Amino acid sequence: MQLNTNMAIGNYVYSISVSDLAKIQSINEEKNMLDATAKLLNFIKNKVSWPEKINSRLRNQLWYFYLNQKTIELKGVQIMEQGQIGDKYFVAVGIEKSNLNKYNVSYNMILEELK
Repeated sequence: MQLNTNMAIGNYVYSISVSDLAKIQSINEEKNMLDATAKLLNFIKNKVSWPEKINSRLRNQLWYFYLNQKTIELKGVQIMEQGQIGDKYFVAVGIEKSNLNKYNVSYNMILEELK
């Protein structure tokens, strides 16, 4: 199940990941924690001033290329809630906006990585 949006409330940004329930509890927690944390990167991507002529598919490709060239360590990600509902497992994480705002990625910075 894909929940690709983040929720910004006050000084925090939240993300959630939901997956099919695995037999090993630690797999449920780690997989969903990683997926939810990765979705927080969309908050940074959405702040990039993309030219209007670039469609969303190309934006995503350029963004993933950029992420493969750079290391972004999100500090302060905390599990807010986790658990099982039916045959699904979920993890909700939160981070202070200030920890995400440290990464000011511009379209020109992405283009520089292409050179």
